[in-house]
Amino acid sequence: MQTIYAAGRELQLLAPTGFSPEMGSCPVVYALDADILFKELKKIPEEKKSYGFLLVGIPSGNRLDDYTPWHAKALHERFADFGGRGGEYLEYLEKTLIPAVNKELFGNVDSPGKTALMGHSLSGLVGIYSLFKTEIFDHIVSISGSFWYEGWTGFLENSTLVNRKASIFISSGEDEGKDAHDIKKNAAQATKDTYKALTGHLPQGNVEIQWNSYGHHDNISLKLWEALTYLDKQFL
Repeated sequence: MQTIYAAGRELQLLAPTGFSPEMGSCPVVYALDADILFKELKKIPEEKKSYGFLLVGIPSGNRLDDYTPWHAKALHERFADFGGRGGEYLEYLEKTLIPAVNKELFGNVDSPGKTALMGHSLSGLVGIYSLFKTEIFDHIVSISGSFWYEGWTGFLENSTLVNRKASIFISSGEDEGKDAHDIKKNAAQATKDTYKALTGHLPQGNVEIQWNSYGHHDNISLKLWEALTYLDKQFL
C-alpha cells in the first residue's frame, strides 16, 4: 500500500500488480472511512488482495456531517448531532477530489475508467444516497449501511434516482441492531426496505444483497473481502 496526495489530502492507495500511469485506463474504487477499511484490509491474506482496480482510501474528516444526508438529532447525548452535509460531500468528491486523484495518478482530470464508491456504516449510507445526487459512480458498495437513519426509508419512497446505470452491492448482517434500544434496532428491516426500494428503481439484476450472520462491527475484514471480490468481477 502507498500514500498519495490529492486536493491537499493524504490518501491511501492499493494498486494492482504492474500498474503504471502509462496504462492510461484503470478502474478506481474510492473507499470512504479508509481509516477503518484499510486497517481491515491488512487482515486479508496477501494472496486474496490482487485486484484489477485501484483502491483509493479516503480517511474520514467529520463523518457525522459528511456521511449523513440531512440533519438528525444525535442518538446519545455524548455525541454531536448528525450534520447532514452528505450532498455537499458528494459534490466535493465529484468536482474536487476525484479530478485531483485522476490528475495525480493519470495526468488528467477526466475519469480514466469506471469508478466505484464503497463505504461502511454511515459511509455505506451516503454511498447509496449518491444515487440520488450524481451519476459519476458505476458501482456502489454498502457494507452494513446505516439505513436505520431517521427519515431514510421515507426518502427512498418519495425520491427519484439520478444514477440509473449503477450496480449496487449491499452486505448486511442478520443481527444488525439486534441489541440496540434506539432507532438502530430497525437496522435489518431498514436494509430490507432499502433493497426493495432500489430494486424498484433500477433495472433487474442491478442490485445484489448478501446477508451474513454477523453484527454491525463483526468480521468487517471478511465483509470487505467479499465486497472487493464483487467489484473485481464487475470490472472484468
